Amino acid sequence: MSKLGSLEKVCDPASVDGLIAEFSRVAKRAFEEEGFDPATVEEIMKKMEAEAEASFAAMSVAQDEQLAAADAVLNDVVDSGMAELDEITKYGSEELKTLSALETATLKVSKRLTAAAAAAANRYLDAALASAAASAAAKSAHKHMHTHFFPASRVYSVSEGFISP
Repeated sequence: MSKLGSLEKVCDPASVDGLIAEFSRVAKRAFEEEGFDPATVEEIMKKMEAEAEASFAAMSVAQDEQLAAADAVLNDVVDSGMAELDEITKYGSEELKTLSALETATLKVSKRLTAAAAAAANRYLDAALASAAASAAAKSAHKHMHTHFFPASRVYSVSEGFISP
C-alpha cells in the first residue's frame, strides 16, 4: 500500500490524473485558440466535481465501515471486561463467605480458649491462696509448737533427742 493508504481504494488515481491531464490540454487550447468554447472547461470541472463527490462518498462509506469495525472491537473488549469483572466479583464473594465463616469459627474458638484460660487462672489462684493459707497455718503451728513445747533452752538432736545446754 502506498502513502495514500486507503485513499487508493476510494479515489481512482488514474481517473484523477486523466482529468487533470485533460484539463491541462483544454487550458493550453484556450490560450492558443481564439474561438475556444468555455463550456469545455465547465464540462471538465463538472467531471472533476463528480469525481470529488464520488471520492468523498466512498471515503464516508469506508470511514463508516472502519468506525463500525472499531465499535465492534470496543464492544468485544467491554463485554470481555464485564465478564472478567463478573468472574472476579463472584470469586471475591466466595472468598468473603469463606473468610466470614473462618472468622466466626475463630471467634468461637477464641471465646472457648478465653473461658478455659480464665477457669485455669481461677483454679491456680484458688490453689495459690489455699497453699498460702496452709503455709501460714503451718508457720503459725510451728511457731506455736516451738514457743509452748520446745523452750529455747532445750535443743533437739536427731541422734540424742532433746539436749539441755
